[in-house]
Amino acid sequence: MVKMRKHSSTRDILLGFAAGIVLGLLLLAAILLVARPWAVAPPPPPPPTSPPATVVGAGPSPSPSPVPPPTASPTPPVQTYTVQEGDTLWDIAARMDTTVQAIQAANGLTGDTIYPGQVLIIPSSSPAVPVPSTPAAASPWRPSILEGDLASAYPSIWSGGRFTLHYAPETEAARHVQEVAGMVARALDHIEQSLGVHLEGGLDVYVAGTLFAPPDQALRGRSFSARRQLFVLYDGTGNPADQQYIVTHELTHLVAWNTLGRPSSALLSEGLAVYVGMSHIAGSAHLPPEVFCTAYEQAGQLPRLSAALRFEGHIYDLPNYYAAGCFVRYLVDTYGMAKFGPLYPTGDYVGLYGHSLSELEADWTAHLRTHPSPLPFPPADLVRATDAVGQAYERLFAHFSGTEEEVSRYRRVDAARIALLEGRLNDVWACLEGSAPCPNP
Repeated sequence: MVKMRKHSSTRDILLGFAAGIVLGLLLLAAILLVARPWAVAPPPPPPPTSPPATVVGAGPSPSPSPVPPPTASPTPPVQTYTVQEGDTLWDIAARMDTTVQAIQAANGLTGDTIYPGQVLIIPSSSPAVPVPSTPAAASPWRPSILEGDLASAYPSIWSGGRFTLHYAPETEAARHVQEVAGMVARALDHIEQSLGVHLEGGLDVYVAGTLFAPPDQALRGRSFSARRQLFVLYDGTGNPADQQYIVTHELTHLVAWNTLGRPSSALLSEGLAVYVGMSHIAGSAHLPPEVFCTAYEQAGQLPRLSAALRFEGHIYDLPNYYAAGCFVRYLVDTYGMAKFGPLYPTGDYVGLYGHSLSELEADWTAHLRTHPSPLPFPPADLVRATDAVGQAYERLFAHFSGTEEEVSRYRRVDAARIALLEGRLNDVWACLEGSAPCPNP
């Protein structure tokens, strides 16, 4: 009996233990069902939006409007020119109403060499020449421009009957507006009478109060004839006859282009401008071009017109300009303006005169020998003085930035230029060498 009770007690203990385990498992299962740790937690609620900030003084922002896709601007037709025998870049630039630098840039040219048959791209307009910035503390001088923002560079306006002057305030042009306007009006009348034409419509004259920006420092004027734009330098240098000549010379390009037609060569274009310009100041102290041509012929230095001559400003190429002017005067005096008018746009020497350019050049040279102009000095002296003035300008403009010392040198060299044009050769050397007082520096 005792053994049976002991066995029963052990079984009860085991059953109780098993029941406890079952209850524990059931409790754990219930906890897991409630907690569901395997479920994916929902995303956190978005943070509360704060009201947009209000900018003081700003109105409501307009709703953005759709941006239209960019439209390609029409590409202007490319203008080309085929180089002819005897052409130079200056010839082509003058004929096409652009600049040598613009043609070089459009065609990737690094020099002046071109050859017959070469096809050149002619830019529709010359690229604007950047104006180098000059610190105000170093120099107040700023160059004038031929291209670019002309309205800002020449903001003041004087309107005449047939032309409009544009100039900068506080310049020589601003202080002498009436004088400049008078020169333009007189030049226009003289040109129309000389050519027997009448220019319809108006034109714009931009009067520069400082030297033009590189590479055009050596120019005292420039005509963009197709655009009816004339640029002249009026900075207090030169003298009244010189200033009148420059205005008449450059305006002749514009009038001839728009009445006679586009010039066939720089020789005829520059020659006509010299001829008309110098006839306008006949009787002044300036030597006639025929004096220079006689001196250069006697010195064996007369430029050959049938060769490719450079025309990059009177300062550097004065003998070429004057030789062209003497030749045009010879043609007009011999054959008349009525025949020269058709020659200007065609270059048809044989058809109009019955002789080639080379033959006409030979006739003109012979005329110089048989009808020389009186020379007040040895021919070689004039040639040497002309070269010296051109070289002085080249040295001056090589690194010109408009400092006070450079401007002073510029005025002395310009006084030497005027002395040269008037045949005062001793004064030329006095101004260039500084060995004696320089008249009117």
